[in-house]
Amino acid sequence: MTTFLPKSPGEALGDLIREKGLNQTEAAMKLGITRQYLNSVINNKYPVTAELRLKLTDLLKTRPEFWAEVQKVWDEHLSSPEGRALKRDREQDDLALSFDIRGGHTLVDHEVEAAVKAEHIGIKPFDRDRLGSTCYQMSFGLRGDCYSGTSTRPIVTKPGFTLQRGQMLSISTRESLVLPGRVRAIVHGLTVQWTSQFLQCFHQRVIEPGMSGPVTFSLINSGPFDLEISEGEPCLVLSFEYLAQEPVASLL
Repeated sequence: MTTFLPKSPGEALGDLIREKGLNQTEAAMKLGITRQYLNSVINNKYPVTAELRLKLTDLLKTRPEFWAEVQKVWDEHLSSPEGRALKRDREQDDLALSFDIRGGHTLVDHEVEAAVKAEHIGIKPFDRDRLGSTCYQMSFGLRGDCYSGTSTRPIVTKPGFTLQRGQMLSISTRESLVLPGRVRAIVHGLTVQWTSQFLQCFHQRVIEPGMSGPVTFSLINSGPFDLEISEGEPCLVLSFEYLAQEPVASLL
């Protein structure tokens, strides 16, 4: 059984224009609009507006109500699981294309947010307030291992944990990080509130694509006083780099 897949208003417009034996330049001239604008409508960058629907009445012999129905069916499709997956795939393709045009670069705030939305980067849970101009602040997770001399014991950082002088804490971030494709993470170290607390931080500097899970790191309290650590507090600063080409390992 063949499954009928609805078309977006832009796709439907492109099909009808081709059925008339017209290319986009010819259709745009007859409609009194630019080819660039028509191309953007066909590629779903702009909607089929009420004014354009009226112009299409003469060229394609369609009624304005026809486009309202196409839009309604398309919106219903986008709300389905299949439609949401299609929308996500298209957002991923559009975002990857925009990144490719820029080439390899450090993602800025709006690019990181768009990459998270399009699932080019996975940060769960994601907090927009943790996003700076080029960096994201990860937070302390729930569990870790505390080392003091020769003893090791698991600890829980919620609601609070005291990292005593001379102790080392091996812990993971609360957030789970997923780096598919061509994005890698750079770990810059502790957030500002911890850099003056005599903490030594040991971590993996570069996290390559393919990583999935929390970011792990270790802390040593080398200061003169104990430190209180709570789950959810900002701890590590990360930035994200879009690679100019696929990692070598993924091409093998």
